[in-house]
Amino acid sequence: MYKDDFYALVKNMQEEEQDILFRKGHDYQCGSDDVLANFKRIAERLSLSPLEVWAVYFLKHIDAILTFVKKGEVASEDIEGRFNDARNYLLLGYAIILDMETDGSIKRTREVLNRSNLLDWLCKKHLSIIKEMDKCRGEEYAIKYNQLQGKREMLDRIIHAIEHDDLEE
Repeated sequence: MYKDDFYALVKNMQEEEQDILFRKGHDYQCGSDDVLANFKRIAERLSLSPLEVWAVYFLKHIDAILTFVKKGEVASEDIEGRFNDARNYLLLGYAIILDMETDGSIKRTREVLNRSNLLDWLCKKHLSIIKEMDKCRGEEYAIKYNQLQGKREMLDRIIHAIEHDDLEE
Protein backbone atom coordinates (compact mmCIF):
# COMPACT_ATOMS: atom_id res chain seq x y z
CA MET A 1 0.00 0.00 0.00
CA TYR A 2 1.30 3.41 -0.93
CA LYS A 3 1.83 6.04 1.75
CA ASP A 4 -0.95 8.34 0.48
CA ASP A 5 -3.40 5.43 0.38
CA PHE A 6 -2.42 4.46 3.91
CA TYR A 7 -2.90 8.00 5.23
CA ALA A 8 -6.33 8.14 3.58
CA LEU A 9 -7.19 4.81 5.22
CA VAL A 10 -6.09 6.11 8.63
CA LYS A 11 -8.21 9.25 8.23
CA ASN A 12 -11.28 7.29 7.13
CA MET A 13 -10.93 4.72 9.91
CA GLN A 14 -10.47 7.42 12.56
CA GLU A 15 -13.63 9.18 11.40
CA GLU A 16 -15.59 5.92 11.40
CA GLU A 17 -14.20 4.94 14.82
CA GLN A 18 -15.17 8.28 16.32
CA ASP A 19 -18.68 7.93 14.92
CA ILE A 20 -18.97 4.39 16.33
CA LEU A 21 -17.53 5.44 19.68
CA PHE A 22 -20.01 8.27 20.17
CA ARG A 23 -23.02 6.38 18.76
CA LYS A 24 -22.47 3.14 20.70
CA GLY A 25 -21.14 4.95 23.75
CA HIS A 26 -24.41 6.81 24.13
CA ASP A 27 -26.31 3.52 24.37
CA TYR A 28 -23.89 2.00 26.88
CA GLN A 29 -23.82 5.04 29.18
CA CYS A 30 -27.54 4.64 30.06
CA GLY A 31 -27.98 8.36 30.62
CA SER A 32 -24.76 8.84 32.58
CA ASP A 33 -22.15 11.45 31.70
CA ASP A 34 -19.46 8.87 32.47
CA VAL A 35 -18.31 7.22 29.23
CA LEU A 36 -17.04 4.29 31.33
CA ALA A 37 -20.35 3.75 33.15
CA ASN A 38 -21.03 0.42 31.41
CA PHE A 39 -17.70 -1.05 32.52
CA LYS A 40 -18.24 0.15 36.08
CA ARG A 41 -21.82 -1.17 36.32
CA ILE A 42 -20.88 -4.61 35.04
CA ALA A 43 -17.74 -4.68 37.20
CA GLU A 44 -19.86 -4.04 40.27
CA ARG A 45 -22.39 -6.73 39.32
CA LEU A 46 -19.67 -9.32 38.73
CA SER A 47 -17.24 -8.28 41.50
CA LEU A 48 -14.55 -7.48 38.97
CA SER A 49 -12.59 -4.34 38.21
CA PRO A 50 -13.68 -2.17 35.28
CA LEU A 51 -10.36 -3.05 33.64
CA GLU A 52 -11.13 -6.78 33.86
CA VAL A 53 -14.54 -6.19 32.27
CA TRP A 54 -12.85 -4.14 29.55
CA ALA A 55 -10.39 -6.97 28.88
CA VAL A 56 -13.23 -9.43 28.23
CA TYR A 57 -14.88 -7.08 25.73
CA PHE A 58 -11.58 -6.23 24.06
CA LEU A 59 -10.56 -9.88 23.73
CA LYS A 60 -13.90 -10.64 22.07
CA HIS A 61 -12.87 -8.39 19.18
CA ILE A 62 -9.34 -9.78 19.10
CA ASP A 63 -10.79 -13.31 18.89
CA ALA A 64 -12.92 -12.26 15.92
CA ILE A 65 -9.87 -10.75 14.20
CA LEU A 66 -7.91 -13.96 14.84
CA THR A 67 -10.81 -15.95 13.35
CA PHE A 68 -10.46 -13.82 10.23
CA VAL A 69 -6.71 -14.49 10.19
CA LYS A 70 -7.30 -18.25 10.35
CA LYS A 71 -10.43 -18.59 8.19
CA GLY A 72 -10.36 -15.50 5.98
CA GLU A 73 -13.83 -14.38 7.11
CA VAL A 74 -16.01 -13.44 10.05
CA ALA A 75 -19.74 -14.07 9.95
CA SER A 76 -21.34 -11.52 12.25
CA GLU A 77 -19.66 -8.25 11.25
CA ASP A 78 -17.21 -7.14 8.57
CA ILE A 79 -13.52 -7.20 9.48
CA GLU A 80 -13.20 -3.42 9.22
CA GLY A 81 -15.79 -3.07 12.00
CA ARG A 82 -13.83 -5.48 14.18
CA PHE A 83 -10.66 -3.42 13.75
CA ASN A 84 -12.60 -0.21 14.43
CA ASP A 85 -14.05 -1.71 17.61
CA ALA A 86 -10.68 -3.08 18.76
CA ARG A 87 -9.04 0.33 18.29
CA ASN A 88 -11.89 2.00 20.19
CA TYR A 89 -11.54 -0.52 23.00
CA LEU A 90 -7.84 0.34 23.25
CA LEU A 91 -8.86 3.97 23.87
CA LEU A 92 -11.48 2.90 26.40
CA GLY A 93 -8.99 0.64 28.19
CA TYR A 94 -6.53 3.48 28.53
CA ALA A 95 -9.34 5.77 29.75
CA ILE A 96 -10.19 3.18 32.42
CA ILE A 97 -6.57 3.09 33.57
CA LEU A 98 -6.47 6.90 33.80
CA ASP A 99 -9.78 6.85 35.69
CA MET A 100 -8.49 4.19 38.09
CA GLU A 101 -5.28 6.15 38.70
CA THR A 102 -7.35 9.21 39.54
CA ASP A 103 -9.47 7.42 42.15
CA GLY A 104 -6.61 5.24 43.49
CA SER A 105 -8.19 1.90 42.54
CA ILE A 106 -5.39 1.04 40.10
CA LYS A 107 -3.00 0.97 43.07
CA ARG A 108 -5.32 -1.40 44.95
CA THR A 109 -5.62 -3.61 41.83
CA ARG A 110 -1.82 -3.78 41.54
CA GLU A 111 -1.56 -4.66 45.24
CA VAL A 112 -4.05 -7.51 44.82
CA LEU A 113 -2.22 -8.81 41.74
CA ASN A 114 1.15 -8.57 43.49
CA ARG A 115 -0.26 -10.36 46.53
CA SER A 116 -1.76 -13.06 44.30
CA ASN A 117 1.54 -13.57 42.44
CA LEU A 118 3.40 -13.76 45.75
CA LEU A 119 0.93 -16.30 47.09
CA ASP A 120 1.32 -18.45 43.96
CA TRP A 121 5.11 -18.34 44.29
CA LEU A 122 4.98 -19.19 48.01
CA CYS A 123 2.66 -22.14 47.40
CA LYS A 124 4.97 -23.50 44.71
CA LYS A 125 7.96 -23.08 47.02
CA HIS A 126 6.01 -24.78 49.82
CA LEU A 127 5.24 -27.73 47.55
CA SER A 128 8.87 -28.08 46.47
CA ILE A 129 9.96 -28.17 50.14
CA ILE A 130 7.41 -30.89 50.89
CA LYS A 131 8.70 -32.94 47.94
CA GLU A 132 12.27 -32.48 49.14
CA MET A 133 11.25 -33.52 52.67
CA ASP A 134 9.71 -36.70 51.27
CA LYS A 135 13.11 -37.64 49.85
CA CYS A 136 14.80 -37.39 53.27
CA ARG A 137 15.15 -40.89 54.71
CA GLY A 138 17.37 -42.18 57.50
CA GLU A 139 19.45 -40.52 60.18
CA GLU A 140 21.84 -38.83 57.77
CA TYR A 141 18.97 -36.69 56.53
CA ALA A 142 17.62 -35.71 59.96
CA ILE A 143 19.36 -32.30 60.02
CA LYS A 144 18.27 -31.47 56.47
CA TYR A 145 14.73 -32.63 57.25
CA ASN A 146 14.58 -30.37 60.32
CA GLN A 147 15.86 -27.41 58.30
CA LEU A 148 13.24 -28.03 55.64
CA GLN A 149 10.57 -28.42 58.32
CA GLY A 150 11.49 -24.98 59.69
CA LYS A 151 11.22 -23.43 56.22
CA ARG A 152 7.91 -25.16 55.65
CA GLU A 153 6.46 -23.87 58.93
CA MET A 154 7.61 -20.33 58.11
CA LEU A 155 5.98 -20.53 54.67
CA ASP A 156 2.81 -21.92 56.27
CA ARG A 157 2.62 -18.85 58.51
CA ILE A 158 3.26 -16.43 55.63
CA ILE A 159 0.70 -18.10 53.36
CA HIS A 160 -1.87 -18.08 56.16
CA ALA A 161 -1.23 -14.39 56.81
CA ILE A 162 -1.63 -13.50 53.13
CA GLU A 163 -4.78 -15.57 52.73
CA HIS A 164 -6.35 -14.01 55.82
CA ASP A 165 -5.03 -10.49 55.17
CA ASP A 166 -3.12 -10.58 58.48
CA LEU A 167 0.08 -9.07 57.14
CA GLU A 168 1.64 -6.38 59.26
CA GLU A 169 2.24 -3.16 57.37
